[in-house]
Amino acid sequence: MSDWNEYILGRPIDFELSARERAFGRALAGDFHGARGEIEAHLRDAPSDGDAYCLHAVTLIHAGELTGACSAFRRAVHCGSDERHARTQLDGALKRCGYRAEQLYGAEGGRAGARAAVPAGEATRTP
Repeated sequence: MSDWNEYILGRPIDFELSARERAFGRALAGDFHGARGEIEAHLRDAPSDGDAYCLHAVTLIHAGELTGACSAFRRAVHCGSDERHARTQLDGALKRCGYRAEQLYGAEGGRAGARAAVPAGEATRTP
């Protein structure tokens, strides 16, 4: 694990990072596939971590799984993650991946729009 610690921090450290810390580190480095595995492992042990569900939603957006991202976003808000912060993070991920916000939140937007699941046929990128 020391190689991974050096990758994240640029120097060796004498302790192991948690799955949550590794997930956020991988996401910051642009490794959303690796971050997804780490955050899913963390959520099995901490199913009420709203910020972790927000990161999970971002990793799902990068994988093109908007229905799952919508569910993770709803769970993040339900677990206490600040909705405005979560939407800011998700909006950025949607834009970077070429999606429109309405595809995740629904036409109504906000909490009500996020409650609606995104039909699989609508999970397409904008031209």
